[in-house]
Amino acid sequence: MLSDDGWLPPEVVRMNTEFEASIERNLKNSNQESHHHEQTKSSQVTFAKQVQSMVQVMHEEMGNPFLEETNDLLKLDTKDIVDQAVAVAVCQAEKIGQQQYDDFVTERLQDQSTPISQPIRKNKLLLFSRPPVRLKSSSKLQVSSLKSDVSLFSRLYIACQSRDGDLDDFFRHENGMSPIIIPIWKLETREQVGSPCVP
Repeated sequence: MLSDDGWLPPEVVRMNTEFEASIERNLKNSNQESHHHEQTKSSQVTFAKQVQSMVQVMHEEMGNPFLEETNDLLKLDTKDIVDQAVAVAVCQAEKIGQQQYDDFVTERLQDQSTPISQPIRKNKLLLFSRPPVRLKSSSKLQVSSLKSDVSLFSRLYIACQSRDGDLDDFFRHENGMSPIIIPIWKLETREQVGSPCVP
């Protein structure tokens, strides 16, 4: 904007003076000071009431959570001990966020090796509302599968009896949602199954 001799074009000077004049007019017209929208008396009174009610509930119903003797991380409202993975994630959240910020500044602003418009990957930290998913063990899956098979067979057996069906023909067919897995029943070894096919 400035020329070599320190001269400003007249359009820039005019725009600058108009802007400064509009700011001065706005300051004179507004009697209010500029402050945060929650710095009003009603907001502060509401906040103080909410804090007092929270403290009252903590003392009367839940007890003081800061007097707990355990080193485990507790949920404040239920006093449930959170999973160890959740406790580690909560303790390391600030460190992970700081590392992501440092990487962002280095890659996008300093080195400019990554475009600034590229999204930052989402952290899927385990938190109080997202505990780790427990996978069912294979034995529990087998038990639940066998229970559903028993239920299915009993219903089909009763239906077959009431319709005068042939029970031998009924049990000759597979009646499950999926075929029976041979290794579960351990009927024959692999060598015995393949021997008739191999000359």
